[in-house]
Amino acid sequence: MDYEAVKKYKEEMNKYQRKQEKKRRSRLMLGGGNCLNESVPETTRHLAVDTILGRSSSEKHVTRQYGRCKTRTKISRRRKMRIVAWRKHLSAVAVSGAGLFMLVHNHLSMATKKRVALVAGVTGLVGRELAKSLLSLKSQWGIIYGAARQWKTETLDHFSDPAYYFVDCDFLDEEYTLRKLSPLADQITHLFWVTWASQCTLETVDCCNLNRSMLSNVLDALLLSTNNSSLSHVSLQTGTAHYVSLQVPKFGSERDQYYDENSPRVVVDGGGEALNFYYTLEDLLRERLARRRIGWSVHRPGLLLGVSTRSHFNFIGTLCVYGSICRHLGLPFTFYGDRKCWEQPFMDVSDSRLVADQLIWWACLTHCGHSDNQGQAFNAVNGATYTWSQIWPALSYTFCGGDDGGFSEEKTYMELMGDKGDVWGEMVHKYQLCPTSMEEMANWMLLDSAFRFPVNLLVTREKAYSLGFTTVHDVDTAASILYWVDRMREERLIPYLD
Repeated sequence: MDYEAVKKYKEEMNKYQRKQEKKRRSRLMLGGGNCLNESVPETTRHLAVDTILGRSSSEKHVTRQYGRCKTRTKISRRRKMRIVAWRKHLSAVAVSGAGLFMLVHNHLSMATKKRVALVAGVTGLVGRELAKSLLSLKSQWGIIYGAARQWKTETLDHFSDPAYYFVDCDFLDEEYTLRKLSPLADQITHLFWVTWASQCTLETVDCCNLNRSMLSNVLDALLLSTNNSSLSHVSLQTGTAHYVSLQVPKFGSERDQYYDENSPRVVVDGGGEALNFYYTLEDLLRERLARRRIGWSVHRPGLLLGVSTRSHFNFIGTLCVYGSICRHLGLPFTFYGDRKCWEQPFMDVSDSRLVADQLIWWACLTHCGHSDNQGQAFNAVNGATYTWSQIWPALSYTFCGGDDGGFSEEKTYMELMGDKGDVWGEMVHKYQLCPTSMEEMANWMLLDSAFRFPVNLLVTREKAYSLGFTTVHDVDTAASILYWVDRMREERLIPYLD
């Protein structure tokens, strides 16, 4: 036997097999060359390439033979373009086998990257519920940042989740806001704006300017402080007061009118728009985000129902303090207001849970930068019509055990309760409630305004419903109010009924 001839034959065969193996690998690598490290398992390499191509197992038809590979793939025009892009990318990178694996790993991580939220106004009525809802959706949301000027100690237990971080920040302070939020700019993908500056009187230039400055400072910190901003969507909460103005009585005077999202802005006698800071914030987002192609939406709740000691318009807190003081002093639980407001539907209410759900729903549904996702507006209301004459007996039973004081136009809540701060302090001590002042819990002007509202403020919710948002929390308004009364008691903000 000619051993030299056999040896030469084996060398030629080995050379041929190596050449064929190299071609096979190059084919699998989409033209990237033999850059796969043998330490990476073959099944992993095949999975990596299939992942880049976007192929599923049902779309691949591969027949492999020793030293030869026949591959035929059903592939669309879009995926062909995708292949070309990846060929250019891989050939430019010239990675090793381990490098390719990390490249694919990073590609998958970006595709499955969890959203990161900043809740501006996390201690408010909607902010608290929004943060809780986001933390419960761990498969979609990673880190939740909650920002506010001051953190209340009684709410610490609710946000003990390791994915939650509180950021103390005064949004009116431009330098302080930049220092606090700019380090987070490359992380935050969604901004939920559920706060406002309540220092000034509504429908004034100062109120518009202050609220514009707050939002502008936050946008500067998230967009201008870095070249790698991750922001993709801004959710702005305003309110159904978008449709009316107390300075223009003709708007909202029709009791049978219902407003939808396309209803025009209020126009004053001179022809210009009313001084509503809701308009100012919408215009700011349109101005700042249009060129960046960042999605944004507007959500308009009615009279908010929720729990917070950091909210200026805290309807539930005010109602609970009134009912608790009536029980403590033996006073009748009376509705002091306008007869039309007592007997007719005139204002929508919004459960904070529902508003939070709508904010998350649209933020998850939209695709950043799409023209249809910039400036979409949604009414966020419970939707069920009600009258206070129907609800009041249930509230009377809850607070006073059934002593219904009925209806009266003789007094205002400011006159009746404005001097009861010391009484509330005694109740906090007697019933061992969380330390709060009456000013933190109650706004008597809010109750007087709500029960004597001079214009109609009923809206439709068909737009959100038609797009798939069918969430409902306690369709019955009385049940929704009673739910929040129970929450106030659970958090030891008001006493239980003896």
